[in-house]
Amino acid sequence: MPKYVIYGTTSCPACTDAKNLLDARMLPYTFHNIQEDEAAFDTYLSFKKRSVPQITFQGELIGGFTDLKEKLNG
Repeated sequence: MPKYVIYGTTSCPACTDAKNLLDARMLPYTFHNIQEDEAAFDTYLSFKKRSVPQITFQGELIGGFTDLKEKLNG
């Protein structure tokens, strides 16, 4: 099971950047398009953030793309 989950949209540049970063580091992830997946959209709403992407690691909210970069470079 992937440890990273990205909640975003296909038209979001930061979502693409997050996927590219995880791909470059060969870290497994799942991408949920919140415009097409109602359950994923509900999960996204539960984060109480209104920007995309919102990224979790092992079920814990990291935040957006900048937060992901900080976690991986930290």
